Amino acid sequence: MNHNQEFELGGGLQPESHRPTRGGFVPYDAQKTPADHKSSEPTAAEPAQIVVPPKPGTAIEQGGTWYGSSYASGNGLRTPTGMMRHRPPARRPAPPVPAPAPVIEVEVPEDTKTPPPQQKRRSRRKLSSFQVICLLLVCAIIGGGTGAFVARTAINDWEAEIESVLAAQSVLPTPELELPIATPTPPPAEPIRTGNRLSAEEVFALGREQVVGITTEVTSTNVFGQSSTGRVSGSGFIVSSDGYILTNYHVIEGATRILVMLADGTIYEASLVGGENITSDMAVLKIEAEGLPAATIGNSDDLRVGAGIFAIGNPLGELTHTITSGIVSALDREVAIDQGQTLNMFQIDAAVNTGNSGGPVYNEFGEVVGIVTAKSGLQGVEGIGFAIPIDDAMGYANQLIERGYIPRPHLGIFPVTVTEDYAYFFNTVVGVFVNTVYPDTAAQRGGILEGDVIVALGGREVTTVEALRLALGGFAPGDAVTVTVFRNGSFLDLDLILGDRPAEDSGNGSVAED
Repeated sequence: MNHNQEFELGGGLQPESHRPTRGGFVPYDAQKTPADHKSSEPTAAEPAQIVVPPKPGTAIEQGGTWYGSSYASGNGLRTPTGMMRHRPPARRPAPPVPAPAPVIEVEVPEDTKTPPPQQKRRSRRKLSSFQVICLLLVCAIIGGGTGAFVARTAINDWEAEIESVLAAQSVLPTPELELPIATPTPPPAEPIRTGNRLSAEEVFALGREQVVGITTEVTSTNVFGQSSTGRVSGSGFIVSSDGYILTNYHVIEGATRILVMLADGTIYEASLVGGENITSDMAVLKIEAEGLPAATIGNSDDLRVGAGIFAIGNPLGELTHTITSGIVSALDREVAIDQGQTLNMFQIDAAVNTGNSGGPVYNEFGEVVGIVTAKSGLQGVEGIGFAIPIDDAMGYANQLIERGYIPRPHLGIFPVTVTEDYAYFFNTVVGVFVNTVYPDTAAQRGGILEGDVIVALGGREVTTVEALRLALGGFAPGDAVTVTVFRNGSFLDLDLILGDRPAEDSGNGSVAED
């Protein structure tokens, strides 16, 4: 063995001087040769020898001293755990080898054996929350950078592989394919509207200049003969730049004075051009002004259920230029209004209130498609309003402007409804009783007599006065029509030519003459 070699003990091969025996460690003596040390090891025929260390501090042969479980000599400190380094001294001339010291053989009780020293446990240091957070951030940054590098490397390899495959495929001949001949797509149908759809803000900006507020003074007399004056408010809109305004007849009915307020606050006193509340509930007013912003008239025949609409008016007579929005809820509603007359209208769900009457209904293109006329008066019912289609309204307006009244077919009678009770009591039929026949009228010329009961007109059954008006509404003055009457227990068909209602009777609201 080379004694100049340095050993690192504690896990590797230990030198022979530190190899344990069965009972402990044999002290190393530099004076002995390896053969001498081997001679002290027990053999199979000899009992195991145990070297018992003396008490600490006791001097023994060769000048060594025991310290606890370690032995210190001039050659260094050797421990049973082998955790200390030992450097053998330099070689010197070997002195004469003395006789080996006698080895005392003793038996050591099991409980006196020296236990191996316990290794000190390393204390764990607790990390603060801030240190833990910093450690996690550092790990996340390192891990993210590593992941990105790995992912980028994988993507580069994948792209390189795809390029190599494409390059290999590019050398193959490309087959010729027969492509089908494309069939030209027919151009789309022409749109119904050429204008752009407007937002609610744009519709309001447009309608605000076209809508007017209407206030009327109405004089009434009570049962005691006392007169009082009240105000009625409504809405309207400009239909021509020279001052014609369209509204509902019931807004100005019975008015002694009509005032119109424009968007800029200017107030004009208006005159009534014409109006009536039996067939149309329409009225035309005129103010002395020029260059007014007239509304664009749309086509109510283009209305569809679900189409968006906007209503602008003067609700409550105070909230001028109020806009509400909704949709067309239904078309062709037969709505009974004041005095029992029925008008054809379309239904909307935009909020309308007292004062909205006569105001316009706009579509999404800023065109007027109707006139707000009525709403459901039932308690707890909301979102049910009705408007006269603009096609009908403008037809009435043009006639009012041209003639001052709306020509309507005229029979020339005073009608009374015959109910089932009356029919049973007077032994007659349900229908319209002819109370009076006026001279020089269609009824007189056609042979209708007082006391007849009209049961049909133009093939349409007639059971009430209102039904008779509706039947007449399908005709115009001068049309030929067949009237069926019940007379003296039998039914007669009479052919006659409808007349034209006199101008003075067209707008008086009379329900007693037809």
